[in-house]
Amino acid sequence: MAKQNPTENSLDLEYNALRGQLRIIKEKSEGLRRDLDSTLRKINALSKREQISDNYKRAAEKETNRLIAKIEKILDILDQSRNSQ
Repeated sequence: MAKQNPTENSLDLEYNALRGQLRIIKEKSEGLRRDLDSTLRKINALSKREQISDNYKRAAEKETNRLIAKIEKILDILDQSRNSQ
């Protein structure tokens, strides 16, 4: 078996690190997709009613804000991975 030169070894390490970041992004985006689907189901169920109480409105706003925070976190991870390349 031939030895790898330091450049190849460095590229392998960087490649593995990027694959790890991609796996994390995929996991977070899958969780985000599930949360978004759940929220959309809740909103659709609530919108079928003629009157939505203030409690439901606040809960929907809170859930929306939570999802926005998750999206921003994922975008930060993507920006960091782009900047590290």
